[in-house]
Amino acid sequence: MKAEAFDTYYSYYGTWDFDAATSVVTHHVKSSIIPAETGLDYAQTATLEGGHLIFTVRSGSPGTETVRKKVWERLPKATNTKTTRKDRR
Repeated sequence: MKAEAFDTYYSYYGTWDFDAATSVVTHHVKSSIIPAETGLDYAQTATLEGGHLIFTVRSGSPGTETVRKKVWERLPKATNTKTTRKDRR
């Protein structure tokens, strides 16, 4: 079960910079679930397409190039779901 979770989960945190001229976001990894990534920088092209923020990374040479994409979608605003003591009765 642990190995399966590791194969399907990925996380890191840190700071980022955006170069508006090239549409490149560079993530500066402060720490990662993969310790060897700590201190690395990841540059990704960022585009907005139909309400989606898409980060694209290309690696490899022509003919064997790998393209990876992360797609972020803004969720609709949540309504107030706060409950009160009165609601719990």
